Amino acid sequence: MNQGHVWLLSSGGRRGALLRILQNIDDGGQSTVVVTDASQLSAAGHLAEHFELVPRIAHPDFIPRLLDICRTYQVNSVVPTIDTELEILASHKGRFAALGVDVLVSDPAVVELSSDKWKFNSWLMANGFPAIRTFEREGFSPDLLGGPVVAKPRGGSSSIGVHRAVSAEHLDLAGLGPEYIIQEQIEGVEVTIDFAVSRTGEFLGAVPRKRIEVRGGEVSKGVTVRHPALEEFVREFAATLPGAYGVLNVQVFLNEETGDFRVLELNARVGGGYPLSDAAGADFFRRLISGSEGPVDSWQENLLMLRFDDAVFVPDYQGENL
Repeated sequence: MNQGHVWLLSSGGRRGALLRILQNIDDGGQSTVVVTDASQLSAAGHLAEHFELVPRIAHPDFIPRLLDICRTYQVNSVVPTIDTELEILASHKGRFAALGVDVLVSDPAVVELSSDKWKFNSWLMANGFPAIRTFEREGFSPDLLGGPVVAKPRGGSSSIGVHRAVSAEHLDLAGLGPEYIIQEQIEGVEVTIDFAVSRTGEFLGAVPRKRIEVRGGEVSKGVTVRHPALEEFVREFAATLPGAYGVLNVQVFLNEETGDFRVLELNARVGGGYPLSDAAGADFFRRLISGSEGPVDSWQENLLMLRFDDAVFVPDYQGENL
């Protein structure tokens, strides 16, 4: 059998479902996945065909080690999974490309928008997309926003450091650092829209999925929903992003009664709930490596995902944290 596509799943952690998606992509042969992580305690690593330890992302040897692994296993594509590795991978894409390795990460300008909520909100407003009223901590006064508010770090993730209050007057503004932003609290359901963009900028489709329950900042129960206005928004949104590439997602608050929505944030990487979109028929990763097939438009709506705990058992473990 011919060797199929070789994927490197970076910072694999608990991404067992994503690992299996990549393993099952048929590219003229058996797909292979190499998982890298800074810890031996990676479930995805022990489920993969190959598992390699790497330094922490901030370490100067992180990129050289990834490049060595790519050479060893003749990797075709690198799939980032966590926010903190996006900037360094985006800035070193040329070094991987020199080895014939494609890093599925957007240009640095997109990564910057995904990592800075203030800049992203300003970008939304400048491009005419439905944004949330947002203010920087510096110079904010409670009379600028009425009703419930949310304060969060502009570079935060997974709801870490988020404060909510019934009004701006009830926020402990003195206790918020200069990195905080303050937003009006939007009523509605949170919908995450997975979408993909090819290397040549072709839009490969979008699947909205409504969050039913979240655990640890990541969706644990969700369902796919058809919403033409959201799907059309994402098509325009993706076309406006400066250098989007790979599998990304954008989160919105949707008022199900009126159909109005506001854009919350951009994740310039594959989301933790992406397996739901894939199960519904959005085979984005296969399309990214197989060339132009046009956007996915036939996918299963009202598909429910209920994530559950599973375990990987590693015999004769003599590693870290003993």
